[in-house]
Amino acid sequence: KMWYVTERCVFELTEKGMELIEIAPGIDLKRDILDQMDFEPLVAEHLQVTPLRVYREGAFGLRNDLLAD
Repeated sequence: KMWYVTERCVFELTEKGMELIEIAPGIDLKRDILDQMDFEPLVAEHLQVTPLRVYREGAFGLRNDLLAD
């Protein structure tokens, strides 16, 4: 699997092309991402919002997520 992670969003490379799978909180999909691109990516049916904890200093707490699964 190949992901492209930016400060605004996350893309996954799929057999059908680049698919937008996650956007940062407060980002406007059209204005801040799609209108800034030179191509039109696929957009996931269930587009996720990046957890706010990713943008904070310190540990993300991912270990707790893994242990909960």
